[in-house]
Amino acid sequence: MIEKISEYISDIFVKHSIINQEDRTVYSYGMEILISVLVNILVIVVIAFITEMFIEIFLFTSSFIFIRRYIGGYHADTHRKCICLFAVVLIFFSIVIKHIPVIACTTVLALSFIFSFIFVSLLAPVEHKNKPLNNKLRSKLHKQGILHLTLVCISSLLLFVYGFKVYSLSLSFGSMVSVTSMIVGHLVNKFS
Repeated sequence: MIEKISEYISDIFVKHSIINQEDRTVYSYGMEILISVLVNILVIVVIAFITEMFIEIFLFTSSFIFIRRYIGGYHADTHRKCICLFAVVLIFFSIVIKHIPVIACTTVLALSFIFSFIFVSLLAPVEHKNKPLNNKLRSKLHKQGILHLTLVCISSLLLFVYGFKVYSLSLSFGSMVSVTSMIVGHLVNKFS
């Protein structure tokens, strides 16, 4: 669906001489990415509105994106699957964050930090078959992944110390989901 819309828009651009026919494929792909991002943002806003968890979902999503861009991870093979999967993850996160007992926060944070650091240290970055990494870039992304994970963990810890436990968990869960995506991406690469 998104691909067809982007192709349609690109055809209109060609028809009105906004872009050349030779550049149509590049613009179509760029438009596809833009539409996918906008649909994802819309899904995030709708779920945040429905659950009334704007800050929690913003922190979760920010943490997820902030880390994932350096460690890589699983990629769905269509935009629709990607959007649906992320929506399910956000809904699941919203349910968990509303029902987690306050007494469990310390344990959950500690386990999240340990889990994330172990697997990022061992596996990051996970490359995609369409975007192979050379050793220099792999090393750079590995270091940046650990650095960004450290920044999220420190931010989460500070929020926890100052009494914002739900916000702290939101950041922590975003990093855990990003790391889980990295693990799944690694397994998909290994067994495909």
